[in-house]
Amino acid sequence: MKEADPYVRNSELKSPTNATNVLILKEDTVSGAEIRGFESEESAYQDWLQERTSSVAASDDNAEDINISAFVKSYLDGEASINGIIWKRVLPRQSPVPELAPPSL
Repeated sequence: MKEADPYVRNSELKSPTNATNVLILKEDTVSGAEIRGFESEESAYQDWLQERTSSVAASDDNAEDINISAFVKSYLDGEASINGIIWKRVLPRQSPVPELAPPSL
């Protein structure tokens, strides 16, 4: 059985604005390391702001696009990165549901 892709786009969610089950993962695409997880767009955005201020390349970007809407569009729902660091939506990891024995008659 093929495993589902854990990455989702905002448009694939049934209710993108109220998606309380969405988590965000910060990942280093060079090493493949999962750096940190976030429970909200706001917390990921705050981390992105910190990452951006420490990046010379990102600080040269258009300052008008430094808002949460631009972050969501370009990073969470887009393909943008800062020095190989990406922020992606992931489905929450769930522990497998144990199989129950059929009730005895």
